[in-house]
Amino acid sequence: MPPKGPIRSAGPDRRTAGRPKTGKSSNPDYATAFFLIRKDTKQQLAVRMAGSAGEMDASDLVESLLQEWLKKQ
Repeated sequence: MPPKGPIRSAGPDRRTAGRPKTGKSSNPDYATAFFLIRKDTKQQLAVRMAGSAGEMDASDLVESLLQEWLKKQ
């Protein structure tokens, strides 16, 4: 019985689907962290971030605030 579907090569020129791995989640200098914040705080953050023309995302903001706090300790 012939195999179903296309035959795929495992050669070095095989391309992967999806976006290139260039974001923070693919960067080994970053680690995933999970924090709980109040819903109203998250909503206010979303409104402010939407109006900031993409200068910074929420993870950049948290990183900056944590770095400042660590310097003071």
